[in-house]
Amino acid sequence: MKIQNEKMKHLEQPSSIGATHQDAEIYEMVNDDDAILLDARNIYETRVGHFAVPNLPTFFPNTRKFSSLPMALNTPEAAEALAGKQVFMYCTGGVRCERAGTYLRALSESNVGAWKGKDKPKGIYQLRGGIQKYLEKYGEPVQKAVNNTSGKNGSNEYSAATVHDAANRATNGGDSSYRCLFRGKNFVFDPRRTDPIIGNGITKSPASQKERTSLVGRCIICSCPHDDYDNGFAPCENKEARCCKCRVLVLVCNDCRQKVRCWGESDDTVIEFKMRLFCGKNGKDCVDEGNISENVETVMF
Repeated sequence: MKIQNEKMKHLEQPSSIGATHQDAEIYEMVNDDDAILLDARNIYETRVGHFAVPNLPTFFPNTRKFSSLPMALNTPEAAEALAGKQVFMYCTGGVRCERAGTYLRALSESNVGAWKGKDKPKGIYQLRGGIQKYLEKYGEPVQKAVNNTSGKNGSNEYSAATVHDAANRATNGGDSSYRCLFRGKNFVFDPRRTDPIIGNGITKSPASQKERTSLVGRCIICSCPHDDYDNGFAPCENKEARCCKCRVLVLVCNDCRQKVRCWGESDDTVIEFKMRLFCGKNGKDCVDEGNISENVETVMF
């Protein structure tokens, strides 16, 4: 059975890694039971936004830096998740997928390491133009709440009216531009931090409009909804929270931010007794300590 058209139709025009770059739509190429998405980005990018296709698993390497991706793909968890599957990769603009796809193909054909005795992926594809091009077509502009205030965690709230309208259009078979499969923000490597065009994340039940908002980030300490690395400050003010070991960006809500000590903060008497913040689970470990296998995960939305 082919992947449902309405779920997959927007993940269009992938390129087959190592083959001719012919346009095709994903839902015409794979079956429900042998498809998997692979997010080739770093952990601080995926924490604020990612694709979420209902009933389709996504493999997250959760790396600190792109150079660690080969190690993440050579873990038993990665081999188990990707072997024998149609692997659909995506990243910000598509460049990283070119390299990651080539490596994955070579690794799976080598029959060594975690891939020893494992089947090769049936196909390896990338989303042409990446998240950036996808959101240009299917995303929507960020909108602050009508009262123009921030929530408890300092993140911008999105217009409930806009979300409700988008939900109605999607569930009632309206404009297909509202059936976006990307949820949250697209992290960018410039002073903006994230792209102003977001995914509206229409993937939940109509009965729960609250879950339809695009905010997918969570505070690493208390898990409350939070997707602002800068806690209300402008990125240029350098107020962001960073891991005490590897200096990667970490999501910490305003309340928890007062209880932790981040990289670059002075060693004064008050800060000295605060918990040191790291980028791994619960803010207690760093993902860049040779513990790649502990951080990779496969998630079903």
